[in-house]
Amino acid sequence: MKKLSKFAVTLLTLISFSFSGVAEDENKIIHTTKFSPALVEYAANGNHIAQNTLGIVYLKGLGTDADVSKAVYWFNLSAEAVN
Repeated sequence: MKKLSKFAVTLLTLISFSFSGVAEDENKIIHTTKFSPALVEYAANGNHIAQNTLGIVYLKGLGTDADVSKAVYWFNLSAEAVN
């Protein structure tokens, strides 16, 4: 039973380390990739999902400089479009 417990702990540790590398790579890609101009076009044409996504992009600075005022602008447009 002790061997099984040690094996399970070792396996879980190895799995968690392998996934942490993937998350770091994805995080790097997100923060160095420019967002698509098509997203801005969809948002400007009233697509509430694109508007909300742009709000997140500007709030977190994903592929652009963080800008809270632009984030709030897009979040408000998205909320108005849904209501």
